[in-house]
Amino acid sequence: MLASYNWIKELSGLDVSPEEVASIFNRVGLEVEGVKEFGAGLDHVVVAEVRSMRPHPSADKLRLVTVFDGEAEAEIVCGAPNVPEPGRKVILAKLGAVLPGDFRIVPRKIRGVESAGMLCSESELGIGEGGEGIFVFDADCEVAPGTALIDALPIRDTIFELGLTPNRPDALGHLGLARELCLALGKRFELPAIELPAARAERPAFEVEIRDADRCPRYGAAFLLGAEVRPSPFWLRYRLYTLGQRSLGNLVDATNLVMLEWGHPIHGFDLQKLEGKKIIVRRAEEGETLEGLDGVERELTEDDLLIADANRGVAYAGVMGGANSEIDESTRDVLIECAYFAPRGVRRTSRRLGIHTDASHRFERGVDPEAVPHVLRRALGLMHELGGGEIVGEWIDKIAKPNVRARIEYRHTRSRALLGYEIELGRAKAILEGVGCAILEANDERLFVEAPSFRPDLTREEDLIEEVARIVGYDAIPTVLPRVRAGEKGTPAPIRFRKRLVRAAAAAGFNQTMSFAFTSPETLKKLRLPEAEIAIENPLSSAQSVMRTSLLPGFMEGASRTRRHGGTRAALFELGRSFHRSDEILPHEEEHLALFLMGEAESEFLVEREVDFFDLKGAIEGLFFDVFGELPTFESEHESPPYMHPRRTARVMLRGEAIGIAGEIHPDLAEEYDLEMRPLYAEFALCSLDRLREIIGDPQAKPLPRFQSSTRDLALVVDESISAASIVEALLEGGAPLAESAVLFDLYRGEGIPEGKKSLAFSIVYRGSEGTLKDSEIDGAHKKAAKLVGSRFGAIIR
Repeated sequence: MLASYNWIKELSGLDVSPEEVASIFNRVGLEVEGVKEFGAGLDHVVVAEVRSMRPHPSADKLRLVTVFDGEAEAEIVCGAPNVPEPGRKVILAKLGAVLPGDFRIVPRKIRGVESAGMLCSESELGIGEGGEGIFVFDADCEVAPGTALIDALPIRDTIFELGLTPNRPDALGHLGLARELCLALGKRFELPAIELPAARAERPAFEVEIRDADRCPRYGAAFLLGAEVRPSPFWLRYRLYTLGQRSLGNLVDATNLVMLEWGHPIHGFDLQKLEGKKIIVRRAEEGETLEGLDGVERELTEDDLLIADANRGVAYAGVMGGANSEIDESTRDVLIECAYFAPRGVRRTSRRLGIHTDASHRFERGVDPEAVPHVLRRALGLMHELGGGEIVGEWIDKIAKPNVRARIEYRHTRSRALLGYEIELGRAKAILEGVGCAILEANDERLFVEAPSFRPDLTREEDLIEEVARIVGYDAIPTVLPRVRAGEKGTPAPIRFRKRLVRAAAAAGFNQTMSFAFTSPETLKKLRLPEAEIAIENPLSSAQSVMRTSLLPGFMEGASRTRRHGGTRAALFELGRSFHRSDEILPHEEEHLALFLMGEAESEFLVEREVDFFDLKGAIEGLFFDVFGELPTFESEHESPPYMHPRRTARVMLRGEAIGIAGEIHPDLAEEYDLEMRPLYAEFALCSLDRLREIIGDPQAKPLPRFQSSTRDLALVVDESISAASIVEALLEGGAPLAESAVLFDLYRGEGIPEGKKSLAFSIVYRGSEGTLKDSEIDGAHKKAAKLVGSRFGAIIR
């Protein structure tokens, strides 16, 4: 939200600097995300009086305008169509001025005539959107020529960009921000008085009917007859411009200004366009259509709340007005709507129709239902001031369901227990009164208060305690380390184990990610995953309407975004849950550790290549060796899941138990997500890993070797069907107890190797526990290892 410093200062009556206001807002939880200065840097821009005007000798559409800048006359070449007659005042950018966009005013020859300056429009000065002609002061303007623009017009202001949390709808209006400023500084805040001229017109025959009291508990309507639609004065146009609003004429601008002031949206109808002299607040009929103010016709459902006249819909309630009842240049009689619409209903309609407006933004968060008469009074007075006409003194205020304010207990003992320090009850009482709470009862230990209607977020005792702490200042809460008594058994083993998994995955080169547990049925179907069993009753969107059955969707969507943003590598892991139906009330949640790898490989030899299965395999081996002190094996003799590559997927085994799968994502799915690089994926069930943890236990430190090791290489020709892992197991068995490790370092197929065979080369490390091994001992163990491999697999030594 954008907020004006000048307006806040005016409404609060406090003389504080913009820097102080920003600091206070940040301290009380209204985050200032940005600050922008308006009206600065317009030196050498002054008010000038038109003295004469004549045609340009060489251009039909240009004129030579002589103006007086308070010191001397200057001739300006101007092409604007609205140069006024002599005596009227305009804005002159003198030579040496620098306009927004670093546009410097210097002597320029335009079609052979030198211009000694520039007559400016609002858009050229950065003070408005009007760019069709130059700025012309009103005929009764008494500002002297030569007066600096910043002194002639109220253009100096500081605009705060606020990041408000959804629970603070009261801060979506400048009155709420002024109240917060007074509260933070311990000053009393009072709403400004609203003076209306005497009513002169009788209320027209008109009625309001509310057919859905839950969705619209209160609806107010006021009337202004005989008003005139005309351009808004500069002060109003400029205020709206600095706050991101377009000027749409005096009457519509008045509704927008009141919304920005009170934080309560209102809407103006052309009274003569409402049929049947009636407003009906009702649910839309299924398939009913309405064209909005944006010119788009939309189809409604029975869940949408509609503002209708006797025959048709005229506005989407709380979202947008209808084109069939809008105020235009012919409007004379106006009905001003101010209502309270239930937040959830407005949110559903807004999201379903794909419309997010300033009105829906505020109604979705909850406006003040008791402010309706005050807002109507303010809007009526402002519209009359801007457009004239006759005020109807009697307006309609239909209450279908009275607002019930929350009544809450505030206990001194509870505040001390929750905050960890003591705030005097008297100070808490003063703060809550400043917030707007009515004190119903008070004693030495407790307060019983009624929350203000403009603070729907105050519903329980903790909310009041938070308000008190917020205004006192969170930085005032002392930092005290809590007394923690360690349990006899320490941190539970499953928690320690999961932390160890996270550390090991990070050490293996992966970055942790936490993706939404929500997805869509379409995404699960596209990824060939099991169908969703758990649906969300009130989803944020259709793309997050079910609970995931795998961690894969988050990785694929993240990888797709990475590629769209030019990323070349993704190495991610997540420790998360999938959700499945159960016989219990709550769904069954399965924990998984998932790894995702894609893109360029990290090579020590500066060789550019893409990651493949063996990069993933190596990472998995390092991860589980770190966690269990043992290396997993990989078996390919199984049926791959439909989302994995049918020939590049392996089952991961440890101690004879399947703990997960690892491999390449199916190429069709990679293409579906526009991934030119091959994505690799591995997923492990935490229940299997937990069982192994209980069997293997925590890794134990081993003493460093006392004696030197020796290495022997062995190249074997074996059948294609024999895995390297099974040969490693046989080599260690045959070379025991001296064989310490065996690692595959080469795979060869080609010349010299028979068809259906492959050559595998291993490096075997031998070490003795009692002393340095002799060559004869090493050779003996090596021969036994080779003999066992030969007899078991028919391996031939190369």
